Amino acid sequence: MDENIEKLNNAYTNYFAEVRAQKNFSWRGLYENMEPAFKVAGYREEGEDKYARILVISLNAMGDHIIYGALVKKLRQLFPKAYITWLTRAGIAELIRYCPYVNDIIAVADEAKEEPIRFIAGAQEILCKYLWPRHYTACLMPQWNPDILAIPALGFMSGAAVRVGFSDKAALNFGARFDTPWVGDGYLTHDVITPVEAIAEVDRGTSLLLALGFRPEITFPEIWYNENDFKTAKTFIAQLKPGRKLAAIGIGAGADSRKYPKEKYLAVMKKLLEKDYRYIIVGGKTEAADGDFLVNNLPDGAAVNAAGKNSYRETCALISLADIYIGNDSGVMHAAAACDIPIVEVSREAAGNKYINARPGVFSELRRFAPYTKAPHVAVTPSEQLGECGKAGYWGGCRENYSHCIASIEPLRIVQATDMVEQAPQIPKRKIMIFKAR
Repeated sequence: MDENIEKLNNAYTNYFAEVRAQKNFSWRGLYENMEPAFKVAGYREEGEDKYARILVISLNAMGDHIIYGALVKKLRQLFPKAYITWLTRAGIAELIRYCPYVNDIIAVADEAKEEPIRFIAGAQEILCKYLWPRHYTACLMPQWNPDILAIPALGFMSGAAVRVGFSDKAALNFGARFDTPWVGDGYLTHDVITPVEAIAEVDRGTSLLLALGFRPEITFPEIWYNENDFKTAKTFIAQLKPGRKLAAIGIGAGADSRKYPKEKYLAVMKKLLEKDYRYIIVGGKTEAADGDFLVNNLPDGAAVNAAGKNSYRETCALISLADIYIGNDSGVMHAAAACDIPIVEVSREAAGNKYINARPGVFSELRRFAPYTKAPHVAVTPSEQLGECGKAGYWGGCRENYSHCIASIEPLRIVQATDMVEQAPQIPKRKIMIFKAR
């Protein structure tokens, strides 16, 4: 083991031995014990090329990683000779495996997001084997969740001299308050607070570059998959009878309150059959039974259920073959946006929610996670939040853990939105790119 890495490993081991003995872990304590060790080992010195080796850290879901791809692409454009690593959760790593803008990917345990203290306390192998030997010069953390503490902690522990992320105080500027432990300015060398105005999450991520003195020009997300993923997608499509339009029906979402009821999606699909639509149903394993329900209640050859049957990349390949996306706010919606496919988004958030509109930069799904695309996009929303949901500001407008506010949307409104999207000026779909392994 390198002498400097051994020093860091000893500091890490001694600190967590003390923590286990006294049961007194604190984020401040981690900083106060490790920062002197990094300085002694020479990790905090900025060299002539402070962007020679760049680490990007993100730990959330499919759609977020598609969004963060815009930042990674911009980093490659700015620093064509840099060694760029993307660190993410093991459960999401296969989605970005073929990203052409990174040199490698590090996958960490999924517990990093939910149990940050346990993760950092058990990260010795990752630090000694992958992070400290590479001596990263800069670390960017585009995830804007004040409660995801593992990210700034891991960025700090990476040893990078330049560490750019969103301040844990940022939400206070929006009038929101989060009961989270202190992370501290020392974890980040550039503590970014984004404007109070509503901001698309793509732009929020690339705004980190402003802190480094670079102009974050508009950069659109992409999706990346290989030839086998594409062949699998075409196999699913081949099960359908010929039709005029192929719609990807997105029935999944990260929260049940963002899921439109399957019975109402069936009503939409039956109506669009009159216009010769065909359907590929996409979602996760938890939506597989709902996908079967839809297929079984439609004519043979009208729909095929891919929910829970494909990898992230295969799902992206399926989306790229569709003519339109109709569905919930989810990762596959952002995949459709990355392909410049027209989108009819079905949302739980009422557009006129006064509480959300007062703090859209924190609470608005419609504005923060709107499809970042040049293609036509229509959001179909509840006319109002229902019951208690309309009496205060909740993330995405709906406080319930089941299909609640979103269920008040009538299927006819979605059909009408589909007509609007069809009649809007169209742009060519993004060229399909198939990537080979690095």
